[in-house]
Amino acid sequence: SEISKENYEEFKKEYHYNRDKYLFCIVKGITLFHLGEKKESEKLFQEVSNVTFMEFPFDIRDYLALQYYLLGKLLYPKKTKFSDGFNSKIKEMKFTYFNRFN
Repeated sequence: SEISKENYEEFKKEYHYNRDKYLFCIVKGITLFHLGEKKESEKLFQEVSNVTFMEFPFDIRDYLALQYYLLGKLLYPKKTKFSDGFNSKIKEMKFTYFNRFN
């Protein structure tokens, strides 16, 4: 069976929206945190807290997890879950740039 061009375009748009909306929430949360809007940042963090990163394609999964742990580390510095997860992702991905946040 064939898929119509309209259905394909809708699927493509929906796929990218669902994939990128969590990254948008996390990045916006990080920005709000640095602007002093901690409560708004926490709200966005709660929206993405139940997301399973393994459901995402490999090209964004690790970066999404890394940003999630960074936001968690900023919001909750005493919770080792976030700092340990962040440090583990840095080592796994070999991103030396993020070492400056330690």
